Amino acid sequence: MPFNQISSVFTFLGFLSVVSGFINDPLDSTPLPVLTTPTVRPSTTKGHAAPSNPGEVPPEVQDQLQKMQEQLAQLSKENSALKLQVTSLENDVTTLIQLQERVRQLEEDNLTTKREITAIQSSGSISTRVDALEATQPQVKADISSLKLQLGGASRAFNTALQGIQTSLSNVNQTVNRLIAGGTDTFPTANPGSHVTPQGTGTVTLAPPHHTTPLNLVLHDCLDVYERDQTPGVFTIQPRQSPKPFQVFCDNGWTIIQRRIDGRIPFSSPIRRWSDYVGGFGNISGEFWLGNDHVYNILAQETHALRVEAVGYSGKTYWAQYREFHIEDEKNFYQLNVSDYTGDFGDTLVTANGNAFVTPDHRGNVSFYRDCAGVTAGGWWANPETQVPNCGYNLNAVYSPSGNTCMSFYGVCMKTSIMKIIPSSVVT
Repeated sequence: MPFNQISSVFTFLGFLSVVSGFINDPLDSTPLPVLTTPTVRPSTTKGHAAPSNPGEVPPEVQDQLQKMQEQLAQLSKENSALKLQVTSLENDVTTLIQLQERVRQLEEDNLTTKREITAIQSSGSISTRVDALEATQPQVKADISSLKLQLGGASRAFNTALQGIQTSLSNVNQTVNRLIAGGTDTFPTANPGSHVTPQGTGTVTLAPPHHTTPLNLVLHDCLDVYERDQTPGVFTIQPRQSPKPFQVFCDNGWTIIQRRIDGRIPFSSPIRRWSDYVGGFGNISGEFWLGNDHVYNILAQETHALRVEAVGYSGKTYWAQYREFHIEDEKNFYQLNVSDYTGDFGDTLVTANGNAFVTPDHRGNVSFYRDCAGVTAGGWWANPETQVPNCGYNLNAVYSPSGNTCMSFYGVCMKTSIMKIIPSSVVT
């Protein structure tokens, strides 16, 4: 987060302290002032009966006073909670500054290391020293990546906390304005020599107070999880536009959307249909497809990257990464959009770019479809170059332990596979 934004946050915190002063300090033990009503003198005017107990405050006014005092007490509690939130926000700002400084220092160290390597190589110094310096570079890069990941999570948590405090402040201001308006407009005026005429049923109905909502602790994705817990495992998240929470498997900030290990969970027809791929299936701790709807809701929050990792039957490992990965919603057949490929796997998805997700029972807007020659197929994005949209040239195809028929990526048969996503902002 840029320092000018952090400075703006401190200015905002100062404004909060001024607003807090408007409301009774929760630590102030001074009791609220008791409002009194002027004594109403009995009228001697003919035709008007004198009150039975001169000087007694009407019950309607007493009720209003009691409700006013209860609302002021509630405001005092809300103000106390708001101060705690401000303190937490200040701590988050300090943490952000420290993380930014650590990232800057590590980047400087990395640059210094590169310069030393260049100087040593140009001067013809001992090769062992060059090897030692080169060996330090991967660790430095790993440290920088880890810190950037932490910084991204802390920044997101900070923004969420700030939004929560702004909402709480708005609610407090609305309550204060209602109390001020109620104190000047809703009380009937009692003049000497007159009596108060009840309005309507004789009671004044006050609007219920707005209760401040605690800071939203819902985790929107695995990067939110990583900011609080770096242990890989199953967590519950709820993306901002998702109607309900659901479970995901998180791996150091990455959200796993597909995993195949041993073929225990079938991915192909006739068992798996369009509805299965929409909602997801399998064992979240083992083999599973997260579900196109869940993936869409996660991706809709911000730009994400996709990483594919797999192991072939020979034991060789492969990986492919797309810095930008996006799919449309169901009415647009979860159309695929990927770009900025890196890896040693081969850019298979580029040939399916812009195409629909298809299953044997739901071909979407795809005009061609091959029967797969009797080989059952799993859901995948249509590939017009091969015209085999899901007949084995994808990671959801039928699984064979021996590799006779196989799931594949770029024409290579795979024994295991993982697909996972993370916000592109933290990908180095």
